[in-house]
Amino acid sequence: MSFFIARDLWTWVALIASLLLVLAIEFVNTAIERLCNHIQPDRHDAIRITKDL
Repeated sequence: MSFFIARDLWTWVALIASLLLVLAIEFVNTAIERLCNHIQPDRHDAIRITKDL
């Protein structure tokens, strides 16, 4: 909805930058989860708690 209301270029830049930041953080999160699964393939309580954060 914000993309349709944005009036100037800097608002668009801020919206796209925040979207890209969220996607980058999600990619890092996925990489960390896969690394934890690779290091400890069995269930481990400490890793489970960390992944739930």
